Amino acid sequence: MRRGGILWLLVGTFVSVFLSACNKDGEHQPLQLLKLAPCERLAGDTPAVSGAECGYLAVPLNRAGNIANASDNNLAGEPVSDSAESIKSAENIELYIKRWPAISAAPEADPLFVIAGGPGQSATDIADMLSGAFYELRKKRDIVFVDQRGTGLSSPLNCTIDEADQLLGHSAAATDASIEKYRACAASLAPRAAYYTTPEAVADLEAVRKALGYRTINLWGGSYGTRVILAYLATHPKALRAVVMDGVAPVQLAMPYSIGGDATRALGLIAQQCLALPACAERYGDVAVAANKTAVRLRAAPVTLTIEHPLTGHPTPLLLDDSKLAGLVRFSLYDRLASRLLPAALAAAANEDYRLVASLIARLATSTNMPNLALGMHMTILCNEDAGVTPRPESELFIGVDLAAPVTRICEFWPKANIASDYYDAIHSDVPALLLSGERDPITPPYWAEQAASALTNATLLVAKGAHHGVTQEGCTSDVITDFINNTQLSEGRAECIEKIQPLLPYLSPQSNNAEVDAL
Repeated sequence: MRRGGILWLLVGTFVSVFLSACNKDGEHQPLQLLKLAPCERLAGDTPAVSGAECGYLAVPLNRAGNIANASDNNLAGEPVSDSAESIKSAENIELYIKRWPAISAAPEADPLFVIAGGPGQSATDIADMLSGAFYELRKKRDIVFVDQRGTGLSSPLNCTIDEADQLLGHSAAATDASIEKYRACAASLAPRAAYYTTPEAVADLEAVRKALGYRTINLWGGSYGTRVILAYLATHPKALRAVVMDGVAPVQLAMPYSIGGDATRALGLIAQQCLALPACAERYGDVAVAANKTAVRLRAAPVTLTIEHPLTGHPTPLLLDDSKLAGLVRFSLYDRLASRLLPAALAAAANEDYRLVASLIARLATSTNMPNLALGMHMTILCNEDAGVTPRPESELFIGVDLAAPVTRICEFWPKANIASDYYDAIHSDVPALLLSGERDPITPPYWAEQAASALTNATLLVAKGAHHGVTQEGCTSDVITDFINNTQLSEGRAECIEKIQPLLPYLSPQSNNAEVDAL
C-alpha cells in the first residue's frame, strides 16, 4: 500500500557484500541505502513537525523461506494453495517509515526509533501525539517511526470490525456476533498471519536501521512496544546504545489472561484513595464494592440506555450488562481523567443511576480515544505469543467477569505461527535501559517492569505514583527521557521529579459543598 507522491525505494534485505564507508575518525559506517522524501501532506493538513520525511522499505514476508504451519493456518483443511506457495520464497511486504530529521546541522549519529504498542498500533499514527515529548531530543537526533509489519501502512492485518462499535457492543450477546466477524477475518488472513510475529518485527527494525545507514540506535517503546525492545535486546544488542521502555509488557504478561487481576489491583487503588479522603468516602463509599454490586445486578437484569453515537451523533440504544460494565471500568482505568470520574459513576450506578456510565461510554468510544489497532495483527500476537506462555496464568475475574474468555474463544480458530521456545527466556542485557511504570496502570503495573529489570544489569526503574498506562507524556517525564538518552544515564537528582506525578483527586459531583471540596 503506497501513498501517492511519496518517493519510495525497494531495497533487498539480503546483501552479499556489506557496504560501508569511513567517517572522519576512520571508523566504518554503513551506507545509507534508503532515501526518504518529504511526506505527503493532505490539503489543509498542518503537520505537528515540519520537515518530516517518509518512504517504504521492502522486506521478505517469510524470511525462513518455508510455509509456517500451513496445515494449521488452512482453516478449511484444503491442500496448500498457490498463494501460500508463493509466500514460500518470493513475496515482499513494504514497511512504512517516517523520520523527523534532527534540527541541528551537526546531529548525533544515533537516532531514536519509536515503537508503538497495542499490539497493532501504528507508530506513524502516534507520531504527532509524541511531538512535544520528543521535542528536546529532536534538536540533536533524528526521530524515526516505523509502522510494524501488520500495522498502519506496513501491509496491515486489518479486520472489518469497528473499535467504537466493539466498545458500544461489549455485552455478552454482542460479543458472540463479534467473534463470528473474527472467524471470517481469520480465514481471510490465514495464508499471511503466521509471518507477523514479534521476532519478524525485530528483524524488520534491524533491516530499517541498516537501510537508513545508522550504526547504533536508541529505542523508545510503549506497552507492547517494550516487548519488541526486549526481543531486540536479545538479538541485536550491539546495535543499541540505550532503550526506554514505558509500561513494560514482557511476553510473560500473557495477555489477556493477566488482565483481570491487574485491573482489579488498579480499581482497588482508586477505591483506597477515595476511602482515604473524607468527602469522597462520605459521598461514594467503597467504589470497588459499588462496581461489584452493580455487576451482579446487571448480570441478572441488563438495562438499556440511550447515548449519542460517537460517529453519527444519533441517539443509540445501548445494552448495559456486567460484561459491558467491566469493559468500561477497565478502559477508564487506563486514563487519569476518566479514572477521576469512576467513583462518582460507580456510586451512582450502584443506585441504578447510569447517566455518568453512559457519558463515560460515549467519551471512550469517540474516534480520538480509540487506539486504531490493526485487529488481525493484535490477535496474531495474543493467540501465538501470549497463549504460548507456560504455565499459562489463571485468568482472574474482574468484578465477576472473565475478560479473557472472548479472546480465548477467538484463539481456538486463529491462524497459528511458529514461536521458538527460547523466545520465552528471560532477556539478559547490559545496554543502558530506563523502565517507566505508572503505579495505577491496569495492564502493565510496576511488577512487570521489576520482572524484566531483574535480568537487565544496567537498568533504571522509575515508578510514577499518579500515572496510569503511559508515563512519557506526564509531568517532567519527557525531560527525564531526554537526559537519559543524551547521557545513557540519569543526571543526579533528575529522577526526583517523577515523584511529583501524584494521583488526580476524585471528581465530586456538583452537589458537593465548598467544605467538601476543601477537604479534598
